[in-house]
Amino acid sequence: MTDDMMNLRALVEKTPDADLLRETVNGARNLLRSGTAKFPSWRDGDQPST
Repeated sequence: MTDDMMNLRALVEKTPDADLLRETVNGARNLLRSGTAKFPSWRDGDQPST
């Protein structure tokens, strides 16, 4: 594990919302690994709806 990752892990473990943040990051990681994450793809000239 790189120093940056170790520092990030240490920082996350010290925050009061560490469990929530850890669950959120793990969920995002699992979506990316499974290939089920959907990202918008806009064509030239198309704008996202606001």
